[in-house]
Amino acid sequence: MLSTSLYNLGEVAQYRGDFARALELQTESLSLKREVGDKRGIALCVNNLGDIARLRGDYAGAASLYGESLPLFRELGDKRNVTFCLEGLAEVACTEMEYERAARLFGAAVALREAIGAPLPAAERTDYKSHLAAARSGLSDETFTRLWRQGRDMKLDAAIAYALKTPND
Repeated sequence: MLSTSLYNLGEVAQYRGDFARALELQTESLSLKREVGDKRGIALCVNNLGDIARLRGDYAGAASLYGESLPLFRELGDKRNVTFCLEGLAEVACTEMEYERAARLFGAAVALREAIGAPLPAAERTDYKSHLAAARSGLSDETFTRLWRQGRDMKLDAAIAYALKTPND
């Protein structure tokens, strides 16, 4: 299927750091997936567009795109990709120095990963670790641990609702 090939090529371009090409390919894939009503494909493309926006420094755009894909993944029962959305939103929060929000979101994501047996992919670890370290350094150890635990203790629906709230809500 052409849309899947475009999606995969977009991921390759993203991992190579060619964000302009990745954006082009993911946008074209998304258009085709919308034409046929492929909800899972739409969610995947929108989430990848969120990653691209974040990597390009468009944090508001990234948060919006993660917020668009997150309810789709929930509706599809795709908990693995819910974790990617939670982590993406946590990384955006770190970049915007919203360390309390980031700590909760990271905690919720790690709890979900553990519950479904889905470790963080190796390709994601460096970026994840640097953002997690930023959240830790922006808070006292006690505060980070408390907020991390709050996130870990959230039920899935509560974690998603928290993730979908804007920081000013």
